Amino acid sequence: MWRNILFQASYQTGIFVFLQQRGSAILGITPKVNRSIVFNGFALCQLFNIFSARDLEQKNFFKGLGQNYLFWALSGLYLVLQFGFIELEAFLFSNTARLNWKQWAESILIG
Repeated sequence: MWRNILFQASYQTGIFVFLQQRGSAILGITPKVNRSIVFNGFALCQLFNIFSARDLEQKNFFKGLGQNYLFWALSGLYLVLQFGFIELEAFLFSNTARLNWKQWAESILIG
């Protein structure tokens, strides 16, 4: 369990500090879009982390995923709400931007 927590915390800290500092230059995006990608990537990391957190002792965390429909429904709801929140956040706050499909794909790859 501690191994998973340390790995996840190290990965998230490293990737998001790096993206916060250099993401705009590397990805060729504005700072507003970069902030949205960093936030979205962080939220998607939490979503993808629940897959491995289901059973900490198993090496194959995909085992048994098809049997739990509530897990899939809540994961889908989380993703839909995250999409809505990113769009709403860009509308309400001036320091973030909407993401296009390419930027959503980048956020998912980061997560």
